[in-house]
Amino acid sequence: MADGNKVGGGIYQNRGAPMFVGDGMQVHLTDQRSGHVSRRAVLTGLGSVALASVGGWAGYLIFGSEEAEKPAKGTAAKAPSDRDVLTGHAGAVNAVAFSPNGRTLASASADGTIRFWDLSSRVTTATLTGHGADVTSVAFSPDWKTLASASTDSTIRLWDLARGVTRTVLTDHTGPVNSVAFSPDSGSLASGSTDRTTRLWRTASGKCTAVLRKSPATVNFVTFGPDGSMLLAAYADNTVGFWDTANTGEGPSVLRVNDISSVNSLAISARVVAVGATPGIVRLWGGDKNVGPPLETDSPVNALAYHRDGRRLAVGTSSGTVLLWDTKTYKILGSPFTGHTGAVTSVAFSPDSKVLASASEDHSVRLWTV
Repeated sequence: MADGNKVGGGIYQNRGAPMFVGDGMQVHLTDQRSGHVSRRAVLTGLGSVALASVGGWAGYLIFGSEEAEKPAKGTAAKAPSDRDVLTGHAGAVNAVAFSPNGRTLASASADGTIRFWDLSSRVTTATLTGHGADVTSVAFSPDWKTLASASTDSTIRLWDLARGVTRTVLTDHTGPVNSVAFSPDSGSLASGSTDRTTRLWRTASGKCTAVLRKSPATVNFVTFGPDGSMLLAAYADNTVGFWDTANTGEGPSVLRVNDISSVNSLAISARVVAVGATPGIVRLWGGDKNVGPPLETDSPVNALAYHRDGRRLAVGTSSGTVLLWDTKTYKILGSPFTGHTGAVTSVAFSPDSKVLASASEDHSVRLWTV
């Protein structure tokens, strides 16, 4: 193995001991001399990134298939027609999510409602009510049995999709809830709040199984790693927390990104973590260093989503534009997607990545053919 190079599908040698050893999508920091898995190492990043262990698990990387090496196909998206602009919410649309089969889109709004849109007819098929304030986040469980919604009313609602009714209301947070995300097996739900905690919940019972200790700042966004063994939390400062879901009591590893004031969104491909931040910037992180140059935008980056090819990254900004960025060549593909008259708050690809949805403070959702 050559020092400093990735080899195989998951081994990374970092100039002598220690080294990263992959196990599927997860890798651990291991001392080459003893073979001992280190849980308290400190990795000093290059450029503007550093990963430090905070009383716990360190060394999480994401290496996987070589699919991201394939050339990105297509350089532009088809602009939405009038039919592809979804209107009906009476307030800002804060989040969008596709159903697992790609036929339905859920949108969460500051008007306190969640709408389901049939993507073949582009019409609202159901409107869910119950939250007492803005709905900030929405997520379908991968098994398509449950929808989770978060709100500034400090609650999370779990909706029974078969019946279209609230099954459970989760009330443990003491401040507005900004983000929810399901684990890949649908068994757990993560949430992040202005109360500076990240929580894990059992989907079936609604029981809170872990309160991840308070961070120095609001939790803006949460997401699971590809195999569910890692939970990532974006904070309203310059940090991202990495939690081992099997050992949440040990505390997170912390990624610090210099020259930013808030991490607003995260996206994960097989290789890297994309970090969207204020001021307008997207940085790619892999291992203990930046991957390539950052993408600089004209306004804060509020939303990120990877195409299924693991290479193209959709970037939603406060200026109302959506960019499609090739994370291999570090170039913008085609022209910016324009049309929104307010900040873009959320972006999501359909399961087949043929459609990109963007939500905005202008009360609308736009559908782009990619």
